[in-house]
Amino acid sequence: MKVEGLLLKDTGDGCTVPLKVIPKSSLNKIVGLENGRLKLKVKAPPVEGEANEAVVRFLADLLDVPKNSLSILEGHGSRQKLILVSGRKAFQVMKVLEEQ
Repeated sequence: MKVEGLLLKDTGDGCTVPLKVIPKSSLNKIVGLENGRLKLKVKAPPVEGEANEAVVRFLADLLDVPKNSLSILEGHGSRQKLILVSGRKAFQVMKVLEEQ
């Protein structure tokens, strides 16, 4: 997948990944970029944290990291989220995304 323009940032703990999440989709999958954010569809509905949990599960599997190394820093109740991937640098995350 082409990820040019994705606004990943390294932090002291890892890197942040900005997302735009589309809940209640037919598949869990990355569908591109929108305004510097990774656009991600998840099957789960946006109720009681189900979509957030689906996002964390999907990204943990994709990046091959434990679920507890992913944190939602911003956007718990919003489609626009900022995710911290602990223990990974931006170039490592970018490499995985480019292979998709």
